[in-house]
Amino acid sequence: MIRRLLGIAWFADSTRMFDSFEDQALSRFLFGSMPEETFQGVKHLSEKYEALKGEIDRRCGGIRLEEDDAQLRDLYQQLWRELASILTPAQLEEMTARGRRRAV
Repeated sequence: MIRRLLGIAWFADSTRMFDSFEDQALSRFLFGSMPEETFQGVKHLSEKYEALKGEIDRRCGGIRLEEDDAQLRDLYQQLWRELASILTPAQLEEMTARGRRRAV
């Protein structure tokens, strides 16, 4: 009945909609509790630095040199400086702790 009301075209794209819900839920869990405006800022920074990291990875073609590793370290440090500018110390600590649990 819902399919008939909303149409097949809506259902064809619904998996993408649910993927974004899942991505958002996972991001909110990993980032920790924070106001919506702060969450959007952290999400934006995360996407920005993931894209920059992707550019380095594509340029290297899977073979990283010391310069590439240094650039990635600098990128990571820059990300944390920017995160520290929008998060409270408690939020940054919680996000760091959640990231460590995920990596273990």
